[in-house]
Order: sequence, then structure tokens, then C-alpha cells
Amino acid sequence: MGVEPLVISSLGASEWGANIPGFGWLEMEECLRREGLLAIEPIARTVGGEGDVGEDMDPAGRALIASRIRAGAIPILEGPSLERNVAARMEAYRQAAGARPIRAFVNIGGSWANMGTDPEVLKLEPGLARSVFVPRPDRRGVIQAMAAAGVPIIHLLNIKGLCERYGLPWDPRPLPASGQGRLFRLAAAHSRPAAFLAAAYVLAMIVLLSVPRRRTLGKRRAEPLVFR
Repeated sequence: MGVEPLVISSLGASEWGANIPGFGWLEMEECLRREGLLAIEPIARTVGGEGDVGEDMDPAGRALIASRIRAGAIPILEGPSLERNVAARMEAYRQAAGARPIRAFVNIGGSWANMGTDPEVLKLEPGLARSVFVPRPDRRGVIQAMAAAGVPIIHLLNIKGLCERYGLPWDPRPLPASGQGRLFRLAAAHSRPAAFLAAAYVLAMIVLLSVPRRRTLGKRRAEPLVFR
């Protein structure tokens, strides 16, 4: 798709997530890289959980996650408050992007730092957000901070709602093969008219450029045809 992800990953589990001590997200990342399915490195990591520092976790588990992050080369983010945590994340994204603009912010899951603490965020529909309520800074997460900066938001939290919207099966048994299903059939059907229109456009431009131009009067020269 021509995109470069700038990822801040959380190692804390949500309900039944990566909660096997010997096979957490770090091991999953390594597996995906070893199999050639993942080629990116996060720009930062967090413990996750309450306060984004695992306040609701067992102390031993919280210490294990934090120590494992610090043992690696990826920096850890540990803001003492929501406002400073969000500011640290925004700065990390800005530094990683450099002079390039951030085209979209994709929130995956219910991270405390991404969601913020204002209850209005619970009304945010999954998928491309049409509008985002921006609360005061001390209740603002990265979602609202990015929206305030004019960055489009893609919210991936209520996956069941996304499945219902796009006609995808929810937790199908057995899992369908890759590239199959109603969504792929619709995408293929919609791509045909676009391909025909593109071919017709190219053909029309070839005909246009093939027609001899009249000689202009005086010293005026023909202007070049510029495609933008």
C-alpha cells in the first residue's frame, strides 16, 4: 500500500491476549519476523494496562514486562500522567516521521493513552472516524490529539461492529481461506468498472495527443500538455 507504519506497541495483555509468560508479544514479533511476515520495528514500547504502566497488573508481571522492554533496544514510554504520556507519544511519532506528514493514526485496541479518559470516546464508531470529540488536554488521548492536529483517525476496537458493517463472518468455523469471502468478491466487482474507465481515459489521451495541432499565428508557441 506504500505506507510506512510507525508503531508504539503495548506488551500488556487485554483479557485473553498475549498472556502466556513465555510467549508474549515480544516472542510473537520474533516469530513473525523469522517467518518473513513482519519487517518493521516499533519506535517505542509501553507496559500497557492502567495508566499505561500496568497499575492494575500483578506486581511481578508488571516488573517482568518492564524489565524485558528495558533489556531490548526499543525505548520504553512511561509518562507519569495522561497528559505527559500523550505528549511523549506525539513527540515519538513526530521524530520518527521527520519532515514527512503523518497521513493517518490507527488505534488498535483500548489503550489508556490512546483513548484518553473522557467518556465521549466510547461513542467513537469502529473504522474511519467521521468526527472525534476533543476534550480538554488532561483528558485527551492520542486519538483526540491527532484529531485536533487534523490527522484522520482509524479506530479498530469494536471488531464485531466492523464485521457487521462490511458483511464479514464473526468468529467463523472453520476459518475461510485468504482472499475468499463476500468482501473480496465485492472488491473485485467494484474494481472492474474502475479498470474500464482507466483504460478508456488512456485511450482518449492517446487519441488526443495523436491529433495534429493547428499552426498558431504570430510568434506564439504551443503550450506543453502537463499531467499532474
